[in-house]
Amino acid sequence: MDDALSGSRKPHRMRAETFGGVVSMENPPRLLFADRDWMRSAGMPESELWSQPLPRRGGPLTFTAPTEVHFSITSRCSAGCSHCYQDSRATGGSDIGREECSRILSQLAEIGVFHLALGGGESVEHPRLFEIAAEARDLGMIPNLTVSGRGITVENAPQFRLFGQVNVSLDPPGEAPFRSVESRKLAETALVLLRDAGVSCGINAVVGRNEFEGIPELFQRAAQLGAGEIEFLRLKPAGRAGSAYGDRKMTDRQNRRILPLLIKWSGKTGVTARIDCSLVPMLCHHRPSLNMLRRIGVFGCEPGHLLLGVGPDGGVGGCSFLPERAESDRLLSRWPESGREIFADYLNGIENPDPACRRCRYLTLCRGGCRAVALESGTPEGADPDCPRVARYRRRRKG
Repeated sequence: MDDALSGSRKPHRMRAETFGGVVSMENPPRLLFADRDWMRSAGMPESELWSQPLPRRGGPLTFTAPTEVHFSITSRCSAGCSHCYQDSRATGGSDIGREECSRILSQLAEIGVFHLALGGGESVEHPRLFEIAAEARDLGMIPNLTVSGRGITVENAPQFRLFGQVNVSLDPPGEAPFRSVESRKLAETALVLLRDAGVSCGINAVVGRNEFEGIPELFQRAAQLGAGEIEFLRLKPAGRAGSAYGDRKMTDRQNRRILPLLIKWSGKTGVTARIDCSLVPMLCHHRPSLNMLRRIGVFGCEPGHLLLGVGPDGGVGGCSFLPERAESDRLLSRWPESGREIFADYLNGIENPDPACRRCRYLTLCRGGCRAVALESGTPEGADPDCPRVARYRRRRKG
């Protein structure tokens, strides 16, 4: 921790927790978890939370509020991607209103959210995008952004420096890919424009079975375009992707191969590979050290706990891939009690785990895998059926 905050690298914001606290940094962009003594030494006032017993060593950490919120500010998008998790369309969509947006931003800042991931739909099509981002910064949150590349020009590219990070959606190439050739060209052009304007940018890549073999080519293209990192996301059964999920999701063999493949090509190209929380079961399949995973801050599926999703209608769900469950006023004004009540089934995976997960040493970290995928099989509190360990367990039971 001392090395991480040396020199000019100062905390952007801090929040007390029972175990100690969370420290948000912007340069470099990090969320750090510190014990009570360190938080005191950093100037955090004594907290009532620190009078409570320390969490059980090796057990799951509990937090007072989400650290990140996915905020879809519009349901409009002209890209028309076949795997859109919001089912966004060019016509008939809506933007979140000015007053409601400001109220939600204030509520999120009040409960202690650090990062705001703005998206849509296509967020660039929202007429107040930069105003919303500036308001989030004024409230102490770091706004990040995911875009398709549409609407980014030489003239407006410098404005995107307002964001902590801008990721452009660009999937690995493959047979019958999710995105059109035109969409890929727009995304690559946008990456170059953002890079040349001094914007911190990377790539968001959705991987299904048809895209899997194109992962090496995506790494090579990212290096050519000057993108420093790629965040890989599993295809999830939400929005338009729901109807094709069974045919387009990665195979069991691909699920077991993806992490070694990312490590190999990240090393070859120098492009950092990141994974979203839905790929944590694939990481755990390779039996990494639990202590190492905790030290580097790896978390599994955390809807309604470390993560929330807010839609353009003001509704709140566990994340951007899960159904909305409450209006923001009802949920955020009574946080954290409302969160424990409304998202109880998502949070129940550790206390009452699925039989496939019961003896897994990674349960407290993975939390049973992706809730959106588990929900597709009818059990939001059950095991992620595509986890390699779960799939092997169920094959053995059937056998």
